[in-house]
Amino acid sequence: MATAPEQPLRITPDMLLSRRIDFERRMRRLPPVTVVILVVLVVIFLAEVRVGALASREAIVAMGALERERVAAGEYWRLLTAPWLHGGVDHLVGNGIALFILGMLCEAAFGHAQFVLLYVLSGLAGSLVSLAVSVGPSVGASGAIFGLQGAAIMLFRLHRDRLLVRDWLWLVAALLAAALVGWSTRR
Repeated sequence: MATAPEQPLRITPDMLLSRRIDFERRMRRLPPVTVVILVVLVVIFLAEVRVGALASREAIVAMGALERERVAAGEYWRLLTAPWLHGGVDHLVGNGIALFILGMLCEAAFGHAQFVLLYVLSGLAGSLVSLAVSVGPSVGASGAIFGLQGAAIMLFRLHRDRLLVRDWLWLVAALLAAALVGWSTRR
């Protein structure tokens, strides 16, 4: 009795892990650039505390806070310094947690150099928005963090067909991180 020849297995694109993005495999527990940025933020905050920059409006402005009048007078460097300053421990901790979550995702997705560029340009964009809606003083990494969140959302949106299901949890984490940033800046 003759048996029918075995039919070959048909491989579909969704079966190939190499065609899918698996962030959890590529992520490091301690993303190096994100950790460096967090350390720099803490060191700058300690310097703020040491020189008494949190004691008054004038003191935080002297440290580099964003203030519309001073930027209009030509102190454009404030657009880059303000995202590195924070107004209190809760502000720093809230931004730090959100940065760690989003930094882990974005650093793995975009690579070190693009991540740094994204972070700095997002901080600059956040400063410009802050300048447009407030006279200041304004400080904090929230603009940079919202830029990272936007990049993460776009990544998930553009590549939704290539992401493993468990990766969608990172989108939820990114949204929670944004809520944390919003909470820390309003306190």
